[in-house]
Amino acid sequence: MQYFSEMPARDAVEVSDCTYSYGETRALDGVSFQVAPRFIFGLLGPRCPSA
Repeated sequence: MQYFSEMPARDAVEVSDCTYSYGETRALDGVSFQVAPRFIFGLLGPRCPSA
């Protein structure tokens, strides 16, 4: 039996090479990040917060 503490670590969230454009404007260009389990994170934009 494998307990939680013995399980291999994995990222809770992983974003890789994210690109976003609206019209001719590139807002994101190759953004990558990882969030480990049990961490709280949020993304804020110009119009409203999101998580």
